[in-house]
Amino acid sequence: MSTYPQVTFGGSKSARENGLADSGSALLLPVEAAWGAGPISLNAELGYQAGHGDAEVVYGLALAHQAGPSLGLLGECHGSGDTDLGGLGVLCGVGLRWGLHQAVGVLAAFSAGVAGSAEDRPDNRACTGVQLRW
Repeated sequence: MSTYPQVTFGGSKSARENGLADSGSALLLPVEAAWGAGPISLNAELGYQAGHGDAEVVYGLALAHQAGPSLGLLGECHGSGDTDLGGLGVLCGVGLRWGLHQAVGVLAAFSAGVAGSAEDRPDNRACTGVQLRW
């Protein structure tokens, strides 16, 4: 069990104008539970967020599998909605972490909106990145 309260601050004026950041600050108070059994791990999260607009409930469930010494696979669903559980939107995706070297890894993920009304459902997302460890 863990928690990691977060405070976020609004982005720059240009980031807000381009739709990349919200204005104002927000507070997230999540609780997380994790279980591991061999190469499989499960993580569940439930939290409360206040700030950018109306207060929201945030939630998520992730399943990870260590497929090999340098390859980890991940499946995840997460979402948020009004505190009365209306306006829910859910995003589910798959991803991987591939260790190329002791200090370098590659990350990749794809997610799609799977639940919620058209205005509440998150957009599809894809990302890649390089992880540097020292």
